[in-house]
Amino acid sequence: MSTVTTLSQQGLVPGGSPGRGQFDRTGRRPAAWIRAAGWLVIAGIPVTMFALFFFYPVGTLLVRGLFPDGSFDLGGAAEALAKPRMQRIASFTLWQAAVSAGAAVVLGVPGAYVLYRCTFRGRAAARALVTVPFVLPTIVVAVAFRTLF
Repeated sequence: MSTVTTLSQQGLVPGGSPGRGQFDRTGRRPAAWIRAAGWLVIAGIPVTMFALFFFYPVGTLLVRGLFPDGSFDLGGAAEALAKPRMQRIASFTLWQAAVSAGAAVVLGVPGAYVLYRCTFRGRAAARALVTVPFVLPTIVVAVAFRTLF
């Protein structure tokens, strides 16, 4: 038993390799705070970018729209939402989102079941075709479909 533990600590047994973060070069586990700090740095980079390029501009627009003279005022928002054009746009957006979500569930759940549970010829190609919209930028997929049809 001690031989397996020693080999595991040295990285010679699967599951105990130093590259997987379980043990450092000396065979000891890194301190929990070091791992937590590493994850915090790794997670902090995209959160910071998201805050800079999404939350800051959206927050600025909301503050300018809801506090036009330095005090809270919903008059501008109510005025914009009362326009017939805005109501048509909002109703179309809600309708289109509901239809898209329903279609995605109706087509996606059986498709996922077939691609995951069943084996058939061309399964890899079908998975690749289904994955393409998630890998390529939206404009590339749109141009490809426009060219195809």
